[in-house]
Amino acid sequence: MQLLCVLINEGKTSPKTMLKKILSIQFHDQQINIGILILRVSLAGLMIPHGYNLLIHFTEKQDSFTTFMGLSSSISLTLAIGAELFCSIFLLIGLGTRLILIPLMITMSVAIIHAHNGDIFGDGQTAFLYLIGFLTVFIIGAGKYSVDNFFTPKEKEIVIPAAEIKNKREDRSANFEVGGEG
Repeated sequence: MQLLCVLINEGKTSPKTMLKKILSIQFHDQQINIGILILRVSLAGLMIPHGYNLLIHFTEKQDSFTTFMGLSSSISLTLAIGAELFCSIFLLIGLGTRLILIPLMITMSVAIIHAHNGDIFGDGQTAFLYLIGFLTVFIIGAGKYSVDNFFTPKEKEIVIPAAEIKNKREDRSANFEVGGEG
C-alpha cells in the first residue's frame, strides 16, 4: 500500500486516506475522462492488430471470409478491414468517434451473429466484449482527451450576479403574495 501511495502522489497521502479514496463512490470529471481515454485507447489498440492482420493476409482470406447480406467474401473482408483497422486508428486518437464507432459496432454484430452463430459465451465472446466497449464509448463520447474535444466549440459559462438572483426570488415571492397564485 505504501508503494501505491508513493506512485500516485509521491507519498503525500497515508494508506488509510488512499483506501478511503479507492472505496469512495464520489468521482470527478478528470477521473471519468481518464477512464474513457483508457477504454477508447485499449479497444482501438487491441483492434488495430486484428485489422492489420486481415489486411496483410487479404489474398489468403478473400475467398474464405464470411459473406453477409449478399456481399461477396472479398467485399465483406474489405469492409471488415476498413472498420477494424482504419476506424480503430480514428478511435485511438478520438477523431469522429461516434461516427466511426458505427462500422465497428456493425462489424462486431456481424461477427457475433453470422460468424459465431450468436454464441456470446463461446467463440463470439471476444466480439461481444468489443461490441459492449464500442457501445459504451458511443454513448459516453470520446471524452476530454481526444481530437474531437479539440474541435468541439466550448459552451460559454453564464454567470448571473447573486444580487440579480436575489431580486428574481423577491419578485416571485411578491407575485405569489399579491396574486395569490403560484
